[in-house]
Formats: sequence, C-alpha cells, structure tokens
Amino acid sequence: MISQDKQDENIKVVVFSLTRKGCLDYSTKMVSFLSNPLVYFSTYTNVSSLHNPKRIITYRNKFEFFVNSILFFFKAIYLVRKLRREHEGKTIVFYFPVFHPWNLMLVFYAFMYKIKTIITVHDYKNHVGEGNMFITLIQKLSMYFTSKIIFLTSNEAKKVNNKNIYKKIEIIEHPILTVLNQIPTYKYEPFPSILFIGRISKYKGINLLLDAFEKMKGGVNKLTIAGEVFDTDIRIPDDPKLKFINKYLSEDELGKLLLSHNILVLPYIDSSQSGVLTLGIGCGIPMIVSDIPGLREQLSELCAYWVTPGDRDEIVDAIEWFKVKGNYEKVLYNLKNENLTKNIEIKNALEKVIFYDT
Repeated sequence: MISQDKQDENIKVVVFSLTRKGCLDYSTKMVSFLSNPLVYFSTYTNVSSLHNPKRIITYRNKFEFFVNSILFFFKAIYLVRKLRREHEGKTIVFYFPVFHPWNLMLVFYAFMYKIKTIITVHDYKNHVGEGNMFITLIQKLSMYFTSKIIFLTSNEAKKVNNKNIYKKIEIIEHPILTVLNQIPTYKYEPFPSILFIGRISKYKGINLLLDAFEKMKGGVNKLTIAGEVFDTDIRIPDDPKLKFINKYLSEDELGKLLLSHNILVLPYIDSSQSGVLTLGIGCGIPMIVSDIPGLREQLSELCAYWVTPGDRDEIVDAIEWFKVKGNYEKVLYNLKNENLTKNIEIKNALEKVIFYDT
C-alpha cells in the first residue's frame, strides 16, 4: 500500500463548499481531516477556522442566483481547466462536502476532463414539508456524473434504488462537532433548563415541543428555542419561561447555550442524520432524541432518552425521567466514552475514499 505521504505528493484535493450557511460546521470539520487541501468557499460565508480559503462569488437572492448561475456556467469550466494546468502531473480530486446547485456544473466538467469527484449527500429525499423538485433533480444528476458518493448513514443510502448509483456509495458517519474548548461538567438540576437549537422547521418537531412545554413548564427552569425560522407559520408563544432566539447562531453563541442548559431536545418528525446531535455528543449534554433510524446510527441506545417521533407526551415523560438524579447521571456517564475514537475513524474513512480508492 502506498504511504499517506506519497499519496499527498501525487494527489491534489480541491474542496468546494459553496453553501452560505447550511452544514458549514460539517464542512469545515471534514476539511480539517485533510492535509493541505485547496478549499473554495462562498464569498458570502464567514469561515474563520480555515487559513486563507479561496473565494467564489455565489448569490444572496433569486436575482443573483439567476444571473450568477449563468456566469458560473462559463467560469466553472475555466476554473476546472486552470486547476488542471496548475497541478499538471498530479491526480486531482474534487471533494464536495455539502450540497450546492453549482456543484453539478463542476462535477459535469470534471467528468468531461476525467477528474475524480466525491460528493456528499446529506438528505437523499426532501424532509417533510420541504419538497423542492429542482434541488432533487440537481442532486440526482450530480450523483450520476460523480465518481464517489458519501452518505452519512446506511439508512439514508438504502433509499437509493438505482444500482449504478448505489455501487458508488461509501458510508462515512457525521463527525463529532465541538464548539467548546473542553467538555463541560454538567450537573443534575431538579428543575432543568431545556434547549432546542437549529433551524426552526416543522419537520424538526417544534410544534410538538411547544405543546409538550405547555404540559411540563411547571417542572422546568426554562425552555430556549434558538435558530433561524424557516417555516414562517410557526408561532412561538410569549411565556416568561420560554426564550426565543431567532437568528443564525455562531459557534460562540452555540457554546454558551450548550453550557447554560441541562438537556438538549431533538424532537424531529423526520431526519436522515443530525449535526446538532453530534454537537450534543461532543459536549456531553444529556439529550432527548426522536427514535429515527438515521439518528439511531449516530448514537448508542444508552446515551439518550429515545422518544417516538410525533409523540408529545413522550417528550414530557422524558423530561420527568431526567428529573430523577440517577437517570440523569447515568446518561452523563455513558456519554463520556461515546466520542473518543469516532473522528479518528471518520478521518481514516475519508482518506481511504480520496487517496486509496483513486
């Protein structure tokens, strides 16, 4: 087997992560596993954890999407040819850790020039209430032209019914994300502070959580819901025990919220996998998680309280269960050993797909 150092000399990894906000934590974490990649981010993305990434002007609204997409159709082929010239004599690999509509153009041009491409599919099918045929079509075309496809869970990969596409798939789990310099020390509280973080969308079970809050609020210190509103018809009620933060959260803000609460709730109705779940694992906070196959692959049985998706009463029961000191401390103990080696395994799996399968 060729050594990793030798592979690094012969292969140039070029990463395209053109999303403005979505899955950025995942993207930067996966890039951190690679040695000296060339990385392209959107001009409109504030990424501080990587040194001097390249920038591509994308778009911020529908008008810019229309105009800039036409321009990028021509810029993309110029960029692909430029990269081939600059790294002549090396094998070039394009890696796309997150979905973006422009990935298709880069993947197609790479296909024309016989450049290996690796795309990541976070969600093969749209979430409940988020159907978008345009995105679905672009993703499926990208999967057709790409060399390798990374899925984050086996459950999501099983949804693929095309044999030619299925044989390209590699399963590499979502890495454990950290927004804190060290794992905090959580302590049992008889009146816990409950936290929901992430996009405010129906498929994430926000309405269920709000209904559960009405039944349990006498026994908790507070409930915090923090994240950008995606479904504008969701109504967050005014209540002295409910704090609503309607904004995209920075890593520093996420860290402060995780430190100041006792239980993280993921009441999802539909989900293929979850970056929020890995944040919870990374900081070791006890969690209430919907029992969905993709989420089950990310966390073991005894490291959370699992609830039936869509069941408000089970969320209430879970809060009551965690109000027993022995139960809370048992989950804390189980979480301590959950993430010790996972990122090393993910790094090795990514390197295998990029280097040894080239």
